Amino acid sequence: MAKMIEISAAEYERLQDCIREDGMRIAALIEENKALHQDARRLPAVDAAPMTHAKWLLRHVGHGHYWECSHCHQNPCIYVTEDTKFCPNCGAKMDGEEKNE
Repeated sequence: MAKMIEISAAEYERLQDCIREDGMRIAALIEENKALHQDARRLPAVDAAPMTHAKWLLRHVGHGHYWECSHCHQNPCIYVTEDTKFCPNCGAKMDGEEKNE
């Protein structure tokens, strides 16, 4: 059977004070969380643009070549490869699809 520990009245009061302080901290955090939630609900909605899908087109010029976006038809830069996931010029997602949402 479990044994009870003996504590003095002063120790008992100190424990009770700690419990009350913790309870007050928890209550304050709950109120702060409610206030943050209310602030977040007042923020404007995001004005997001629909996702544009495209693919990289390999273009040849003279003895060289470059990648061109099938959506904006721009050559973004020399650092673009066929593995680049988004067009740095127009933001199109390079997943090989030509559909636009």
